[in-house]
Amino acid sequence: MINTIRNVISLLAIVSTIWLGVSKFKGGKEIDRLTTNLTSTTTQWQDEKGRLVTEVSELRFTNKELKQIAKLDSTKLSYTQKQLREASEVIKDLRIKAKDVESVNIVDLSVSNDSLVSIPTYNEDKSLKALKPIKTEHLEITFDVKKDTVLVSHKYKAKLNTVVSREVDMTTDNGKRRFFIARWINPRYEYSAKNVIDDKKAEIKSAIHINFQRRKGKR
Repeated sequence: MINTIRNVISLLAIVSTIWLGVSKFKGGKEIDRLTTNLTSTTTQWQDEKGRLVTEVSELRFTNKELKQIAKLDSTKLSYTQKQLREASEVIKDLRIKAKDVESVNIVDLSVSNDSLVSIPTYNEDKSLKALKPIKTEHLEITFDVKKDTVLVSHKYKAKLNTVVSREVDMTTDNGKRRFFIARWINPRYEYSAKNVIDDKKAEIKSAIHINFQRRKGKR
């Protein structure tokens, strides 16, 4: 009888140890996720072609949070929650279910073209006859003169490329190198999205990159 009680106690101790370990692991991952949401950064540099490359580190949210964000009061949302709300609206417009979303990348693009010139021509009575179209590699503006009115048609085209990549996170929250066993049992990665547009005059004003996390096997 005593041996049986000891065996039960030993079993409970093992189960408790495992449960505490799993809880600590999950708690640590949650802290990592929240920390990442507070430290998301954006960097910019020019590539060898003279194009501006914008790199933004990831924000991390769960698919459950994605579904719940629309129910929250927009006036009380934090900055990162507002970014999640924006992603939620994009997903909704595309008619994609929240459970099927892996990641979202949102980019605000700005292009400034200065000193564009259109040469006018005139009728014999010196009234405006026509304006010469303006054409660049990415921009085309045409003018249609209708007596005292000028109708303007505008076309802009450019290619925006986004590459999502990851690097192994080798350090702890304190900046120390992680023990190799910890890296093997619980590998961690830092994700980022690099955006580049082929128009050298274009600038990415802001970018959002969100990875959505779910439990393994859950869809």
